[in-house]
Amino acid sequence: LVFGNNEENKAKLRTGQTLILDNPKEFLDQVFYVHNPISTLLIFPMRIGSLLTSLFVLGTRARKEGISPQDLELLHLMPNFINITFRLQDTQSTLIRITQEVYKMNAELRQLDKLKDDFVSIASHELRTPMTAIRSYAWMALNRSDIPLSEKLKKYISRTLISTERLIN
Repeated sequence: LVFGNNEENKAKLRTGQTLILDNPKEFLDQVFYVHNPISTLLIFPMRIGSLLTSLFVLGTRARKEGISPQDLELLHLMPNFINITFRLQDTQSTLIRITQEVYKMNAELRQLDKLKDDFVSIASHELRTPMTAIRSYAWMALNRSDIPLSEKLKKYISRTLISTERLIN
């Protein structure tokens, strides 16, 4: 509505310039205007980066000439504060979403860690049982054998005994 067909106003808002309209009656609802005679509309473009996202509109009974440069400068800060508030809210929402994702990933990692522990426990148990039997037979062959063993066979059985003890540990 504020743009109307006025290309100059559109261009000003797109480039981030403030519009000061000294005849806002044509832009306001007549019922509203009768109860709130506004002499000047100040229209501030609100941007995120280079994107025009919205307009911040203030109406005043003061004439355009009655608005001091200091007042105008102060009024220019308001859209910036609003933009910062929206950005903080977006940042907070993003942080909440990321935090929830991190908690979810953390729970999944804990579950995977438990599965890994269970697997290692089962695998080590399944390996220890046959290794213990092999170690026992290797020890008996070396230390309790009724049959004399050659030095080469003793060497092989000793290596078997050492390897099975290492695997069991």
